[in-house]
Amino acid sequence: MTSEIEADLKSFGDKRRIVIEESEKAVVETPVIAEPVSAVSPPLQITVWYRCHGCPTDWDDVMADWDSYTQGLHRVGDGAYAWMQPDGAWGLNNVGLIASKGESLLIDTPIDLPRTRRMLSEMAAADPAAAKIGTVLITHWHLDHTWGTCLLKGSRIIASRICASYMEKNPPQRWLEAAAALEGEARQMMEENLGDKFDFAGVEYIAPTETFEKRLELTVGERKVIVVEAKPCHTRSDSVVHIPDLSVAHMGDLVSSVGSHVGLQYPFMSNLIDICEVLVSFQARVYIPGHGPLQSLQDVKGFIEYLRFIQAAARACHDRGLPAEDAAYDVMANLGAYKSLRHPERLFFTVRMIYRELDGDTEDFVRRSSQEFHATSWRLRSVLPQKFPELYQLRF
Repeated sequence: MTSEIEADLKSFGDKRRIVIEESEKAVVETPVIAEPVSAVSPPLQITVWYRCHGCPTDWDDVMADWDSYTQGLHRVGDGAYAWMQPDGAWGLNNVGLIASKGESLLIDTPIDLPRTRRMLSEMAAADPAAAKIGTVLITHWHLDHTWGTCLLKGSRIIASRICASYMEKNPPQRWLEAAAALEGEARQMMEENLGDKFDFAGVEYIAPTETFEKRLELTVGERKVIVVEAKPCHTRSDSVVHIPDLSVAHMGDLVSSVGSHVGLQYPFMSNLIDICEVLVSFQARVYIPGHGPLQSLQDVKGFIEYLRFIQAAARACHDRGLPAEDAAYDVMANLGAYKSLRHPERLFFTVRMIYRELDGDTEDFVRRSSQEFHATSWRLRSVLPQKFPELYQLRF
């Protein structure tokens, strides 16, 4: 399998928590309060700590509250909700809901039908407008953001033109066949990600009913919704969503979970920084990531600082003539304030993509070979903890 659209591996994520000393905490903005709407979901409070004493930002001080990150539907504004799935690992994404004056917009879907049914039931119980989802906006084509559309056939389904093309070329059956065809270490990697968490019975390809390019404006009841398409970075086409009236934004998978390294999949770090700057321009009160707990404006700003640090480190290695693999190790050995971030193995691919961008090779991407990508991912899980044990020390 030689096409990126024949495989999907989003993260090696697991629950993260970075502990900082009580004396070092400094609240710099109003905490985001997300009210639970499920009887099983306790109140969710997102508090960000940020110490303004130098650049780059120390990620020990930019942190969403993992302790309050719980399964289910949470209200983040008047008619705005986030349905979240801890621990945010592979396949466990967040879904947004906007409801106003009897109309509703769903931003992405879960990965399988049982999860989607459970989510839709919670949403309908929380807000009458969600009893029938009028519009679905897909941020990108990955299966954990699209396959739930099987239960929304009567809805208006919107995706970017490029995203819709990927969905058509890689329907569920083809993806499942490609996953089953993986061998050796690649198969071990995929099996670990899938486990027995998901039920793919009944999934089928559902085509978007509408497509757009670059920018789209929607109206949901009284709410204006702005959708902006990014240039290639995470996939060939990712979209972010802004609801100005509510000061809420949905970031898709463009911003990593707080406390985790970035896994760049296309040779365009500059594009990723650009779309993150767009997110900052929203000046939102709440940022819903594709995975993990809710974030703040300060988290997104901190993420941009981090991206620029990694970009500069990789460029310095490139200028010195180091091969991409050696450069990845050099970056990992000199992470400075970012040494505590989780999943440093992602930098192996990120640095490779930065090198491709610097060399003008914009056709390469991480998953050009599904077999190679997954096998390499599996090997890195063994090699890197031995080479850089200090980067794999969990903090509790």
